[in-house]
Amino acid sequence: MQRMHTFRVSLCLVAVACLSISLKKLNAQPSPVCYAVFDDGEVVNLEDMCGEENQQEPTQESGELSAQEYFDLGMEQYGGTYEEAIASFTRAIEADPNNYEYYSMRASAYNSIDNVPAAAADYARVVEILENQGAPEGLIGYFRDMWATSQGGTE
Repeated sequence: MQRMHTFRVSLCLVAVACLSISLKKLNAQPSPVCYAVFDDGEVVNLEDMCGEENQQEPTQESGELSAQEYFDLGMEQYGGTYEEAIASFTRAIEADPNNYEYYSMRASAYNSIDNVPAAAADYARVVEILENQGAPEGLIGYFRDMWATSQGGTE
């Protein structure tokens, strides 16, 4: 059951993030689409938490990628080499430690390589960030369930 639930979450998160990346690349929309879709079909708009004002610009002086660029790189690597994706998500987190999406995708990648303690720690951080941002309870509860599941709990 845990593996099936983890796959559904990973697939959902990957689909949302890939949609965001695709729209940015196609320049079809000025800002990324940002929402969550739950198992019961509920759709929650998260634009206020991940709109353009929350995106970081690349730091041209240092030649470093921005947090969003590291995240996008991690999304490209996800499913291929999870260790590389984890490294990219970690760089995104270092650049922007308050973006729950970065922790969520790294947790999913950790689950994919069976690093359950690291996944649980990232899901715990996702819950903390969402609570601090006043996110909808459904979204917080979803990641609480993921956290509990990654620790061997039940949904």
